[in-house]
Amino acid sequence: MKITEINATNRKQQKNMHTAGKKSFARIRKELQEQKENKEEPTRTEMFIETRKRKIGRTYKESDEDTLNKIAQMHEVQSQHTSESNSSVDPFSVVIGGMRPGRAMLYGRGVAPTYLKHKPNMNESSVNIPEELIQSMKTKWQEEVRIEMIKQMEQRQATWNQQMLSVFSQLQSLNPGLNLKPKLFGALGSSSPADANSALK
Repeated sequence: MKITEINATNRKQQKNMHTAGKKSFARIRKELQEQKENKEEPTRTEMFIETRKRKIGRTYKESDEDTLNKIAQMHEVQSQHTSESNSSVDPFSVVIGGMRPGRAMLYGRGVAPTYLKHKPNMNESSVNIPEELIQSMKTKWQEEVRIEMIKQMEQRQATWNQQMLSVFSQLQSLNPGLNLKPKLFGALGSSSPADANSALK
């Protein structure tokens, strides 16, 4: 028997095939989680129902009669235990069964039960940072930013002063009789055009 025939035979024996197509289970799980007000992770029952939906008007090779029966049983189990105020019962586990060894159902390929046991809760922080430390770090960062801004302003001012000294020095060289006020050069960091000229050399 050819491999293709073996695969076809094995596929026919499989029941309750998902209809998600190329859409990953992780993406479906995330979408269901976002739809909830409390952002809780969807249950296996919710994932099973969502990944077994069929599009209206599309023809499928396999019958979904068994799948619909299982979904109806899950709804029955859920409604029964809801009326009894027992929310700890998982309808999926009651109807389908628990997790198989080495495989986490309804999580997609490559996800093992051991990963789910150690999966971090992304909605909760695993590290509690004291508010005092956060405020201290914020204050320190603001001070560092302020000092850096002052340095940049001082550098720009020094560059501008040098450029103005160069301009005044050239004017003095071209016009020896030009009398520039000493206070002006003092403000720019030099006492006279001659000092400015020597400082630029």
